[in-house]
Amino acid sequence: MNRNIKETIKKELRTIIRDRKSLIMMLLTPLLIPIFILIFSYTYNNIFYNQETKISYIGTNYSPNNIEKKIMKDNNIKVKEFKNKEEMKEAFDKNKIDAYITIENNKYKIYYNEINENSITASANLTSYLNSYNTYLANNYLNNINANLDLVYNNITYNLENSTTSNNDLVNTIITFGFIFSIMSITLTAIYCATDIIAGEKERGTLETFLTFPIKSNELIIGKYLGIMIACIITSIISTILIIFTLTISHNIFKIYENTNLNFDYITILLSLTIMFSYSMFISGLSIAIASFSKSYKEAQSMLTPLSFVVMVPMFMDILGIKMNYFFSLIPIINHTLLINQIFIGKIDTLNLLLMFLSTIICIILIIKYLTKLYKSEKILFTN
Repeated sequence: MNRNIKETIKKELRTIIRDRKSLIMMLLTPLLIPIFILIFSYTYNNIFYNQETKISYIGTNYSPNNIEKKIMKDNNIKVKEFKNKEEMKEAFDKNKIDAYITIENNKYKIYYNEINENSITASANLTSYLNSYNTYLANNYLNNINANLDLVYNNITYNLENSTTSNNDLVNTIITFGFIFSIMSITLTAIYCATDIIAGEKERGTLETFLTFPIKSNELIIGKYLGIMIACIITSIISTILIIFTLTISHNIFKIYENTNLNFDYITILLSLTIMFSYSMFISGLSIAIASFSKSYKEAQSMLTPLSFVVMVPMFMDILGIKMNYFFSLIPIINHTLLINQIFIGKIDTLNLLLMFLSTIICIILIIKYLTKLYKSEKILFTN
């Protein structure tokens, strides 16, 4: 690396460090990643493990026996007895009970409101109660005639075994979101750095002064490119450390991580960092290319802002259940995010990785060649 490129890199890194917005994006934005991971983990954990048991209030026109009362209690049912069906209906219409059940000639009827959540739950609890009570009566009858219950109920046996040892869908989603925010942090770093050292310098007129030094256009653009790339790599390292640290803590705190394997071996970490580094190289060049067409700081921000939304595409793909394939391996941004997620859940596809690296390298070469050619034209360097 020649002296001009080294000096340009130093200059751009000093500019990035001195610029408050660029420094915040590079160092502080990744700090939001643990917050999002913990929020998602806490929310999913509460939804599936900390739900309060809902009691269903039921009306009957008969007096349940002790066995029925026990079964009702096991099915979260509280009973209020009424004299007749009309009284129950009136109480139901006034929302004093969630559902009611009648019996006539040993035939039960359940009345509920199909558009009311509590009423639907009550009807499900009543159905469970009747099934359990029916099983109790059947067992009682079979015992009275000395029937062999094993021959009645246990003619076949079966076991459920989980053949996978990878993360469940909820954990996969959390990991995906974590790396989407990581990619977003790298993107924001590239956007703000490129805005300042390309459009900012053009607007302030410092770029014209810098060009009076004995430096070639390709040395200038490579120096700027490497300066932004280094800032993005710093962000990616911080993001990866925070993701691993937060997922490890979450694994020890929240139940949704039970029976899941988080692959944090050195191969996984090395591959994920390599993918992030390749993304940093790609997004740095793309940000410079876009910022080069702007004539002011504000215009560059407007032109680069859509990039921060593009990184959300993998999140919607995950929500829609769209999985990684060889075609997506060739599409920048999508391939980086989805492949990192696959690596951390233990699904490493060598061909997908090779296709991702190949497409990224091709894109980077094309961007650098285009920028070098672009910066040989003086009109692209100035605001007027």
